[in-house]
Amino acid sequence: MSSRSIARDVAMMEKYLHSQGAAYYDEGRLDDAISWLKKAIGIDERPYTRYHLALALHKKGDLADAVAEISRAIDLNGSVPEYYY
Repeated sequence: MSSRSIARDVAMMEKYLHSQGAAYYDEGRLDDAISWLKKAIGIDERPYTRYHLALALHKKGDLADAVAEISRAIDLNGSVPEYYY
């Protein structure tokens, strides 16, 4: 297996896990959303995944962890206006 196909597979897995987490968030299944989003971050740290994790944590009432996650999203990409709301 080439390094290019491994990188592609990793990116696809991260996107799949992130998508599942976002779907669970939309359904109000916050524990499931948090779990799937953390799995996605474990594969590849992306600011949009940190953002969605922060939203789920905030909605669940875990404000300290939500602030830590959104701060990390801003560190990774501070040019996204939504991260500052």
